[in-house]
Amino acid sequence: MRYTDNNLTAQEANEILRLMGQRIKAQRLSKNLSQLALSKQMNIQKASLSRIESGKMNIKVYSLHRLAMALHTHESALLAKLDHADAHSYESLVLLQAQYRRYGDTLTGLQKEIQELFASIAATKDFRQRASLHIILSETFAKRTALLQKLKSVTDAMHLHERP
Repeated sequence: MRYTDNNLTAQEANEILRLMGQRIKAQRLSKNLSQLALSKQMNIQKASLSRIESGKMNIKVYSLHRLAMALHTHESALLAKLDHADAHSYESLVLLQAQYRRYGDTLTGLQKEIQELFASIAATKDFRQRASLHIILSETFAKRTALLQKLKSVTDAMHLHERP
């Protein structure tokens, strides 16, 4: 049922809040911020930010301005209307980019671990200890290989999102 005087229906208002929440979440993830970090920066409860991002909480214009400032963007970037497919695609791309960064960080850690294992093997004289280090090295290489496959999958998915 539509309200009179060109007011929005409850469903339309909820959809606007949901889309705005998606935009806020996407902006936060693109800046590699956790909900906790952003909520502390804004001096609000993490639960409140979660409700805003899920479209369950309406916010005042001043709060929208503070969010935009904290995210180093303009208010209009958080309010721009997207159709459902665009919003889903945009959010998916931002989530893929965040996943790519996490995998990249993990890969860097594994590379360092591999270098340290090689150094330890070279410095160790005891045969049993070297054998044990070789097993750990083999397991670390397996983790690295699996992670590289995940990175390739994420990269391929990101390329699909970037196509017109």
